[in-house]
Amino acid sequence: MAKILFLTLPETGHLNPSFKLAKSLKSRGHAVIYSQLYEFEECICNEGLEFFPLFGQLFPKGHQVHRDYRISLFKQVAGILDNLAFAHHKTAVEFLKQ
Repeated sequence: MAKILFLTLPETGHLNPSFKLAKSLKSRGHAVIYSQLYEFEECICNEGLEFFPLFGQLFPKGHQVHRDYRISLFKQVAGILDNLAFAHHKTAVEFLKQ
């Protein structure tokens, strides 16, 4: 069977709608894995789905991303990555390839 990776924007509103499809695929024998920030690990595992940390070294377990609810978490994470890359004199893509 296939191994299927779900990689959604790091927002609950993008994650929750995908669970029905993921569970259907899993029930058909496919390996379903969600790659997401640790912030969403419990939510994913509570649905009986496999979790793999996204940017685990940048946002380790227990790290709380400062949430400004006027700005999406996706934009906040992108901003953090840009700042980290800039501090290392690299582009965000170069920084993530390390």
